[in-house]
Amino acid sequence: MITTRILMLSPDTSTAAAVRATPRPMLSHVCTTLLVVLGLLAFVGLSPLQTQAQEVDITPGIKGGVNFADLGGDDAELIFDGGGSGDFEIPIEARTGIVAGGFALIDFDGPFALQPEVLYVQKGAKVEIEFLEETASSTLKLDYIEVPVLAKFQIPLEGSIAPNIFAGPAVAFNITAEQEGEGPDGSETTDLSEVISTTDFGLQVGAGVDFDAGPGTIMLDARYELGLSSIPSEGDADIKNQGIRITAGFGF
Repeated sequence: MITTRILMLSPDTSTAAAVRATPRPMLSHVCTTLLVVLGLLAFVGLSPLQTQAQEVDITPGIKGGVNFADLGGDDAELIFDGGGSGDFEIPIEARTGIVAGGFALIDFDGPFALQPEVLYVQKGAKVEIEFLEETASSTLKLDYIEVPVLAKFQIPLEGSIAPNIFAGPAVAFNITAEQEGEGPDGSETTDLSEVISTTDFGLQVGAGVDFDAGPGTIMLDARYELGLSSIPSEGDADIKNQGIRITAGFGF
C-alpha cells in the first residue's frame, strides 16, 4: 500500500514534516467574499469618463480562463515526499484550475493604459507516483482572491485589432488551502489553512490582443506569474506559487 501526503519544511530543521491544520475562522471568508462582491460591482458600475485635462476611458469587463499552476523556489521539490523522510524527490506537475473575475481598463490618451483586476484563481500543484504496481496522487489546492494591477502598452495598429503587452504586481488572499490525496485505499483531504500564508505576492507579465466587437471589446491574453513570497506561513522554506494562465474577456 502507498500513500501520498503534502509536507512543509519545518522552520527548525532541514527535513520535512507532515502538517495538519484547523479551518480558518468563517469571518475571514465572509469579509473576503464581501470585498470581492463590492469590487466587482464597482467595476461593472463604471462608465466611460472624461476629464478636461486629458481624455480617460474606463471600460469595465469580465473575464475567465484556465490557470496552469505550479510551484517554484529552492525548496519546491520538497513539498511532496513519498514517506516524509526527504530521501527522494517526486516530479511536481501543474494543477489545472480556473480563473474568473472582473477588470477595469483605464485607457489614457495614448498607448498606455492601467488595468486593475479582481479574480478568483485556483493555484497549487500535484504529483502522481507508482510503487509496486499501485498508483497514488496528491494535489495541493490553493485558491485565492487575486488583485493584479497591470501597466499595459497598446501597440498602435490600423483597424479593429490592438495587440498589447503588460506587466505589474499582484496581491492574492488565500481562501482555501488543502491537500487531497487519492490512492488504492480511497481518498483523504487535509486542511492546511494554518500553515499556508494568508497573503501572497507575485509579478505578472504577458501579452494579449483586443478585438472590437460592436458594442464591446473581446480581450484575449496569456501571462506568466512569478511568485515573490513563500507560501508557508512560518519557517524558512522557499516555496512560491507560479504558473501560466490564458484568459478571454469582454469589455463593455
